[in-house]
Amino acid sequence: MREVVIIDDEESIREGLPLLINWKKYGYDVVGTASNGKTGYELIQQKQPDVVVTDIRMPSQDGLEMVQQAYNQGLSFHTIFLSGYSDFSYAQKAVSLGASSYLLKPIDEDELIEILENLNEKDTQSLLHEHHLQWIDKLFGADDTGINEFTYIKALRFGEELELNDLKETFEEMGFTSTILFHEHYQYILLLSNHWMDQKKIERKCIKFFPNTEIISSRCMEGRHTIKPLMIDIQTLSRLLFLFPNQLISQKSIEKDNQKQSSTIEPIQEIGTSIMENKNIQSSFERYFASFYHDLALESEIKWQVDYDIHQLIYHIQEKMAVNFPFDFTQFHQEVYLTQNIFVLKDLVWEKIIKISEFLAQELNNNNIIEEVIRYTKKNYKEELTLKNIAEHFNYNSSYLGKKFRKETGYSYLNFLDKIRMQKATEILVNSNLMVYEVADKVGYSNVDYFYKKFKHYYKLSPNEYRNKTS
Repeated sequence: MREVVIIDDEESIREGLPLLINWKKYGYDVVGTASNGKTGYELIQQKQPDVVVTDIRMPSQDGLEMVQQAYNQGLSFHTIFLSGYSDFSYAQKAVSLGASSYLLKPIDEDELIEILENLNEKDTQSLLHEHHLQWIDKLFGADDTGINEFTYIKALRFGEELELNDLKETFEEMGFTSTILFHEHYQYILLLSNHWMDQKKIERKCIKFFPNTEIISSRCMEGRHTIKPLMIDIQTLSRLLFLFPNQLISQKSIEKDNQKQSSTIEPIQEIGTSIMENKNIQSSFERYFASFYHDLALESEIKWQVDYDIHQLIYHIQEKMAVNFPFDFTQFHQEVYLTQNIFVLKDLVWEKIIKISEFLAQELNNNNIIEEVIRYTKKNYKEELTLKNIAEHFNYNSSYLGKKFRKETGYSYLNFLDKIRMQKATEILVNSNLMVYEVADKVGYSNVDYFYKKFKHYYKLSPNEYRNKTS
């Protein structure tokens, strides 16, 4: 309850103003009155109130002089000046000197209530600001002291653009005391409790409110001596944002990734071997990038390692296979260091490795793969074949395989497939009594009309005409 003193030479004001409104309803208590500036100053010294309501013109000492004298003595309070219409210029001067507000006599009840409510809001904001500065100093500044009111404390860091009030209310419904802080382009929610916190439950709430969002969650720790370790946690985890972008990061969430896998061969060497032997690259590529999670590598370490490994990979292949890659190392170096997270870097490296693999295969003029594709197609022509699934079957890039196939055979793959199917269809037509739709199905066409058109395009006859002509 804030304390109020009323100082006015009019008895009706001194006695009537305490009764004009329900002061306690608005958080105030009238604790004394005085009839002039001199006794008023003594009352202010004695009571040291939160609010002084005073007339401007009074005997012995006017209200302006009295308030100024009290301020000079280091006393702090809000001042509400009372004045008549003839003293309006004095009231304006009082406000310019720092008075909280003024009221014209006769006093209006609603105006007084509005002023008191404004003072409440002002004091609340001032108190929040003061608490905010205290927390900032404890977390980021020189204050190494801890907290006495609570046993445990936890910090969560969010981007500055997020609206956190609903999440804060949810935490308070869970039984936590919470506060929102702003510091250097980030927002923080501090959770305080006298009981150990269920961190999984807290983090699930964060993810529910802000899915696919960068959030850093410290451990729950005792804060009696200092709360600086909270920021050590946050800063340490923030160094892993390159590995774990757009998600919640906590010590628990990364523990499952902090397990090293033993392997007798380095993944980058496996990639090189796979390229040179024209084998599946995907599995060794995935193991290569998984190693960064196992080691919880930092952004600078990852980029340096990738840049170095790709250089070494190319040199090794060039030496082994006697080829010369037209590779722009300077451009690759720049692209690597501009990537924003591990996923962008991974896509970049995969693109380069595929280009290396395609170039090597082209340089070696590997005809065996086309022969294998032809054999496979003749054997499986009844199946639903496409260039894409053929390429996947042989662990090739579909675009590269398609170009190579056309170069070696003179046909696109689909035209070649149609040719094989038409040949098989003519054999069945001549040597069986199957209906046309049955023939179509046996050679891989589920749509009989499409088969009919294809057949007539190839042989200039319908299937039945062809059968009749050759029988």
